[in-house]
Amino acid sequence: CMESISCNAGKIVSDAKSMGVKVLFSSLAMAYDPASIEKDPPQLDSIQANWRESLISTGIPMINFSNWWKDEFARQMGCPSLNLQKIFQVHPKRYEMYLDVAHWNEAGHKLAAESIFDRLVELNWW
Repeated sequence: CMESISCNAGKIVSDAKSMGVKVLFSSLAMAYDPASIEKDPPQLDSIQANWRESLISTGIPMINFSNWWKDEFARQMGCPSLNLQKIFQVHPKRYEMYLDVAHWNEAGHKLAAESIFDRLVELNWW
C-alpha cells in the first residue's frame, strides 16, 4: 500500500513540478498526540467519547502516515513541509478547534489556513 501511495503521489508531484506548480506537504492535525496522551483524557472526552478506540484503530496509523508524508516523502520529492500537528498541539485553545478528534471546526480551519498562509509567505511563494 505505501509503495502504491508513494508511486502515485510521486507521479502527481513530478507532473505538478514540471508545470511550474509549487508543492507543500503538511501533516494532519488530530486532537490527540500519542506522546502526551496521559494528560489529555478529560479534554478528549469532551470532544469525542470513543476517542480511545479511534486512536487505536485509526489514529496512530494516520499519525504515523502523516509524519512519514510530511517528513520523509516531502524530502524525497524535494518539497517543503508544514507540521500542522505541532501548530495545533501548542495552541492555547487546542481542544476548541475540533468537531471530533480528527475533524476541525471553523476555528480549526482558520488556524490551518493562517498557518499555511504563513508558511507560503515564509517560502516567498505569496
